[in-house]
Amino acid sequence: MISYGKSPNMREAEKISPSPLTPAAPPRKPSSRGAWLVLYLILPLAVQSTDSALSVTFGDLPGFFLLGYSIMHLIVGVHEVGHLVAGKFAGFLVQAFRVGSGPTIFQFKHHQCEYTWCLVPTEGFVKGAPTERSLGLGSQTAFHLGGIAGELLCAAVVWLIVHFGPTWTAVWHLPYGRYAILTAGIYFVVTVVGSSQPAKGRVGGESSPNDALQVIQLWSERGALEEKRQILRDTQGLNEFVLGGDPIEVEARLRSLIERHPDNLHLKIISFQQQIKRGDLDGAKAEIESLLRTKEDRYENRAKLLDLLVTATLDYGRNDWLPAADNWSYEVLLAFPDSITLRGSRGSILAELGRNAEARDLLCDVLTYTANPVDKAYSQIYLAWLDAQEGKTMSALGRVKKAKSFGVEIRAIPRLEQKIRDLVPSS
Repeated sequence: MISYGKSPNMREAEKISPSPLTPAAPPRKPSSRGAWLVLYLILPLAVQSTDSALSVTFGDLPGFFLLGYSIMHLIVGVHEVGHLVAGKFAGFLVQAFRVGSGPTIFQFKHHQCEYTWCLVPTEGFVKGAPTERSLGLGSQTAFHLGGIAGELLCAAVVWLIVHFGPTWTAVWHLPYGRYAILTAGIYFVVTVVGSSQPAKGRVGGESSPNDALQVIQLWSERGALEEKRQILRDTQGLNEFVLGGDPIEVEARLRSLIERHPDNLHLKIISFQQQIKRGDLDGAKAEIESLLRTKEDRYENRAKLLDLLVTATLDYGRNDWLPAADNWSYEVLLAFPDSITLRGSRGSILAELGRNAEARDLLCDVLTYTANPVDKAYSQIYLAWLDAQEGKTMSALGRVKKAKSFGVEIRAIPRLEQKIRDLVPSS
């Protein structure tokens, strides 16, 4: 659901008078997830200690905690597999599957879907491109509830096997067996209840509605599904056409689509991107600023448009835009302080402004928490630029290589690579 009107944070941002030195970034909201994870690992031991027959020594603790950590990962994985299976049956083109948060343990791509497993078992997500079949009310509901359904189904199967199997009594009376059962039970309840109560939480560093809230939003806006299906029909093959079509024909088709769907911001952003690619940066900037002044006051959409201008500033090296981009990047980050992508944009702008220490802190933060190759590529190339300025030639060239290895097309990479090689000509 899109909230109308500007957020309190964004209204505060608009009060900031342009200054030679805006703050680097607002602080991220503190997260208590780490403390809760420790509690979930310790609580089963506390319950278990009430039974004197189960002796647990201090040396056993690493084994218990490793077991509990693995069980937590497994439960989050089952939840996301539920979404994945439901999404495929509902007709979504699944593009990303992630379990956990923080540093990436492993990542691979299979059948157009990128699978990622991260270190901290606190969250996960499944992202997919919609199809006409997936835009049905039943399909959308099934996809959003697939995680809870997957957990409940798995719990029922495990309970039947363990409770009626011959090993139940033996497992329950083993220290590790009881700990595993208690940890799984506690974390299962936590994840199911957390997904079932409408709320917003952090997913991939971004604020995002949980399963229950997405279902409520879906049903409250169910009348818009037919319009979404019509937009999908009208834009069928648009991305391929934009990439390979004649620029004049692409522009004509986009303008026709925007006339048909004047409130669709996605189409406008594609049109602005094409305008920027044609070299008409000042024209795109003028149209975006006009849209922001006259119509677009929904702060989530406002952030997307301002970040588009920030990205153009970075990609095309528009130094004359830097004072404005300084304020744009800070404004959107003040409204969305937990956004990893916006922190990367802000860090890149600070690097262009020569505020290197502040830029490095933000860009390293992005590399720690993101799984997005575009965010990683921007962070690596700007960290390379900072390293080059500090005389760290080998580190700079290594980061350039990493930035190019992500396989994303970013104009800032060749531009900054040339600047780096000019700075260290011996390379």
